[in-house]
Amino acid sequence: MSRAANVLLAMLCLAGAYASFAVYAEDRRARVAPSRFAEQYTMMLRRPDVVRSLDLAPSGDFASDLIADATLRDVVVPVQLSAVTPSVRAAWIDAVTRYDEQLSRAAELMLDAIAQRPGWPYHRTLLAQLVYTRDARSLSRDLVTHSTRWSVPLSSGARGAESDGSLWQSLALAYLQTWPDLGREHGANAAQVFRRAFADADFVRNAFLPLVAIVGKPAAMTLLPDSPAPLRAAFGQLETSGDLDGAWQVHQRWQAAEWRSRQRDLDRIERMTRRGDYFEVRRLCVLWTSAHSISDFDSPAARAQLARLLEVWPAGSGGDWRGDPRAAIVRYFLAGRRAAVSGPVLLRAIDGVGGVDEPTLALLRVAGGDVPAAEAIVRSSDSFGTLEWKAYIVELSRFWLRKGHRDRARAALATVPAAAREECEVSVVRAALGDEPFRNDRPRVELVWNDRADIPICMTAGRRAKLKLMLLPGPAAIVDFGWAGARSGSVFLKGTGALVTISLPAVEGFRTLNLRAASHAGRPSISLELTSEAM
Repeated sequence: MSRAANVLLAMLCLAGAYASFAVYAEDRRARVAPSRFAEQYTMMLRRPDVVRSLDLAPSGDFASDLIADATLRDVVVPVQLSAVTPSVRAAWIDAVTRYDEQLSRAAELMLDAIAQRPGWPYHRTLLAQLVYTRDARSLSRDLVTHSTRWSVPLSSGARGAESDGSLWQSLALAYLQTWPDLGREHGANAAQVFRRAFADADFVRNAFLPLVAIVGKPAAMTLLPDSPAPLRAAFGQLETSGDLDGAWQVHQRWQAAEWRSRQRDLDRIERMTRRGDYFEVRRLCVLWTSAHSISDFDSPAARAQLARLLEVWPAGSGGDWRGDPRAAIVRYFLAGRRAAVSGPVLLRAIDGVGGVDEPTLALLRVAGGDVPAAEAIVRSSDSFGTLEWKAYIVELSRFWLRKGHRDRARAALATVPAAAREECEVSVVRAALGDEPFRNDRPRVELVWNDRADIPICMTAGRRAKLKLMLLPGPAAIVDFGWAGARSGSVFLKGTGALVTISLPAVEGFRTLNLRAASHAGRPSISLELTSEAM
């Protein structure tokens, strides 16, 4: 390398070193102001965690973010002083008298931070929150007359970090609180802001009814996204407030959105299954059960959906019978819905699941076609012959009946404990064997109820329940109905004499029909007639 090249390289190294030192020196200068701020406003005593974090911030402007956030928490979040030392308590009491000054000084810090990093949206958001909080706290007219000082940076920050719902919620909350004075100014942006903010169900619970009071129910409802969680939250708010008309409209939207979401998530699982990515399939199956309640839907389509979920769920992932989500789906099918899923799928679903009780394990072995394994469980059990084995015996008898072995089916049924021989499930199997006609102890149920009703009825294959509901004089009601804790559907009874007739999805055995009526204008009075009929 020539002498000239060496000189040039040395000069470049010196320039780089100087530039690095200049950046370092500028960063140290940028950290001075937030450190002095923390000292001036006794944050070492009141917020020692924040002060310790200042040196760990990537740069001086991010250190100012920590100060701004701590200042907002000082003013907005209540502090429990009973467990602190006298010196810390005195520091907090003294700080209260300087909150307005502290907010103003923190806003100045954020202006400097914006100058250092103008593209960072959280600098703008914090500035807006500090200005808004200061003006609102002091009841300053500037909150309204100079609203652009907070509305512009708050809106800019939200648009700069579009996926952060908390920024949209902050902007929407500020719009709500200033709407009486600034509604016209907010109007152009309000729809987008509230749609974004209402993506969060908790924000819907806190802000939806206040928005209804300001802009009216029709306008507010158009701002709810077609997403299950926010719609369910809005339904709960309207139902609690007694607005059943609005609640029913939202309920219909929730039902459609939730079903689309369930099917969309299952389609994604199907795609991963076709790719053979079983680790991802297992993860998505668990997520499916976390996002979607088994009890929300009970229809032929919902049962087919859950059966398919069990079918594609990779086996052997561990879990406990009382806590594993697969086990919850298995119990759903065992509650009179066995015809909707194959036995081998049920048996495979508990592979790797621990804590399954002996009678249930034996039942599932039979359902999966492994009768010898079921009989081995019976032989090793000390409890066989008790009532808890009834379901297993009924399943075993059904198994032999499906195979055409009527004598074996009868022999299995003969082992039912004496106390259960006249119970519904046993009578259903005897009727299927042709040994006696099916006897439904309650072929028709009629009653009047007003909030909840739990009605047991004996059902057999080939029959289904028919439900007739009529609203008697009194307030309207939204009624959920379904078998064994799962919702088959909902109806809105409005106006005396309103009548609906419903054919419920088929179940077998001794099952309980659950009904719940929601009405906050008083207790509704509903006439009910429940019958069973041939399908």
